[in-house]
Amino acid sequence: MKKIYSLSFLCLLGANTLWAQVPANIANKLDRTYDSLCAKLNIKGSAAAVLIPNMGIWKRSYGISHEGVPATNQMLFTLGSNTKTYTSTVVLKLHELKLLKLSDTIGKWFGNNANINGKITITQLLNHTSGVASYTENAAFWELVNADLTKKWTPEEIVPYIPAPLFAPGSSWEYSNSNFLLAGLIIKQVTGKSLANAYQTYIYSPLNLTNTKLLSEETTNAEVAHHWSVSIGFPKLTDWEQLGLSYDAMNSVAWAAGGLYATADDNAQFMNGLFNTNKIISDSMLVKLKTTRNIGSGAGYGLGIFSYNNFNGRTVYGHGGTNLGGINENIFDPITKVSISVLTNQDSIDNNTILTRIVFNLHKDLVALKVGVNELNNTAKTQVDVFPNPSQGLVNIQSSEPITNLTVTNISGKTVLELNNLNTNNLPIDISHLNQGVYFISGVTNQGTFVQKIVLSK
Repeated sequence: MKKIYSLSFLCLLGANTLWAQVPANIANKLDRTYDSLCAKLNIKGSAAAVLIPNMGIWKRSYGISHEGVPATNQMLFTLGSNTKTYTSTVVLKLHELKLLKLSDTIGKWFGNNANINGKITITQLLNHTSGVASYTENAAFWELVNADLTKKWTPEEIVPYIPAPLFAPGSSWEYSNSNFLLAGLIIKQVTGKSLANAYQTYIYSPLNLTNTKLLSEETTNAEVAHHWSVSIGFPKLTDWEQLGLSYDAMNSVAWAAGGLYATADDNAQFMNGLFNTNKIISDSMLVKLKTTRNIGSGAGYGLGIFSYNNFNGRTVYGHGGTNLGGINENIFDPITKVSISVLTNQDSIDNNTILTRIVFNLHKDLVALKVGVNELNNTAKTQVDVFPNPSQGLVNIQSSEPITNLTVTNISGKTVLELNNLNTNNLPIDISHLNQGVYFISGVTNQGTFVQKIVLSK
């Protein structure tokens, strides 16, 4: 049996699309790209989400969870090492709350351990410069895991299987799951509560995420997509639920380094909340998270996050995940403020393929359409006037091309008015019933899309 967890980090049958606010021309383009790539890559099942601030979330599922049951956007998929960004975010929040310092050395929590240098700082754990070797590279550990695949491991039981150090702290870079195992244990000791509780307090609750769970410590009423694996010695993809494996047992091995599950749109909303709305950590903490070390091939690594240069001509941030029966990737584009999440339920494809084929091309579509919160000019050769602005409630929208669909969203991206199946160049709307503030009017014409900001003043 191969190692089950690498912990770094779509599609067969008819597809299912769910979106709100996103104009039809954008959604249709994303649908075509996603479907065609899923088919070409022959992926078992997937869920994807694209969050466009002030417009909405495009969601699409493709393929199957298991025989006779299609994959859906309501299902939870493994996040794998995307979990590292969540864990790092909690540590940054604890620093912000003055419950610890990123410069703290970890000896105060782990004492004398032959394979854990007490002089390592928390920052060095989070950016993989600690020199701590990964427990997932220890053959003896995997012999024990494979001997009883139903055993639920505690993180404390895993620590003794951390191998000898790779290098002196700060002298090099090496991706290691042990770094985040230790970071999770620090969170437990500092807060006096479980890791799941810390995620709930500092991430789920502020962002209202209801479909993100650490299944080794939490339960869920949501359906979990079946895992299809070749990593357990089978010559073809096999549904590992047939083996009697449980999510909580198997993912206890991953824990703070890769144990989270979520829907694709929850994961996209996490990236948006982290990078765009500052609902979790402050600007100064976000700067620390995004301060990356060059690791080659146009990539960098910050505090639990990768940066990718020249990604459709831009630098984006994200993290991939590999787990038993699941490969996924996500990114955040700082220019357009768009978040993209693609989750799968199979481990027979590599992260680079998901990132460079599916995520890259979904992002490429959005760049070509000039979609994004900072790009409020028309994406079409259409002259659109919205007046009066500011308005007390009655707004006139005049367009050189017939408007087919129109959506009004508030500053948080929530739809407050939606009009479909239109065919007019002159559209009056009444938003006087809304609270005063900033709103975005987005529309579709046969030439493309437009977004206009309007201020409602009473």
